[in-house]
Amino acid sequence: MLERGDRTGAERAWRDLTELAGRTRDATVALWASEPGAILAFIEGRLEDAVATSYGLQAATLGGSGGAERTFLLPRALLYLGRTDAALSLFDSWPTNRPPRAGLACWLAYLGRGEEARKIRAEFGGVGSDEDESAVIILVHLLEAALLTKDENTARELARRLAPLGGLSYARGGGGFGRLLGGAAALLGEPEKARGYYLQAIEASERIRFRPEIALTRLELAELLLEHYPGEKSGAQQQLDLAIDEFRAMKMQPSLERALRHKGLLHA
Repeated sequence: MLERGDRTGAERAWRDLTELAGRTRDATVALWASEPGAILAFIEGRLEDAVATSYGLQAATLGGSGGAERTFLLPRALLYLGRTDAALSLFDSWPTNRPPRAGLACWLAYLGRGEEARKIRAEFGGVGSDEDESAVIILVHLLEAALLTKDENTARELARRLAPLGGLSYARGGGGFGRLLGGAAALLGEPEKARGYYLQAIEASERIRFRPEIALTRLELAELLLEHYPGEKSGAQQQLDLAIDEFRAMKMQPSLERALRHKGLLHA
């Protein structure tokens, strides 16, 4: 429901799950019922709360693997906050099955360790093929890693496969389909296509009030306007101002610094 933009329906289902957990006192159901707290904190931009809740979920499962919120949301929230050492500490006991492995490629790319990220990408072979049966969560993280490492071939292949999902609001683990597809189009030299995806991503994210994703998409849209639409500096300025206010409020320091660098260029 959340992926499709129905936050009200998702919250209703989560409440039902919480009631079921209380009624049955089933430990597994109780764990499932606790996961939405991390998701809601994340999409509302309460990143420190998302981190704390995710650590609690890890402790409840003895630090092991589990749902997407435990395996993927925690490192994303830490990296958004600029807490790189804490993110790195997660990888000492990182799960080795395919979805977490794709996630690891993404996190390493965030940390500037592109060569390691590309080696992991190679483990997934022909994920760009229509014959490939990899889960969407794998494709999303590999696409994000490809964008961060400027891997045009992988970006082209995976963007084609994920294009039908561009209007969805939320990819499990915290990213957004539309923003990534916009990033792929920008990387591949298709600015007008990228612009369309970014606008679609903002609209989709606003439906569920996905605060970090809206801010990140505005930043990338501003970067696109600055690079390819020199006559639209005022539009880029507006997108940057909105993003900067949000990054400050959410304590997303790396993204804030990136946005502020563009402000300097605007006034140069």
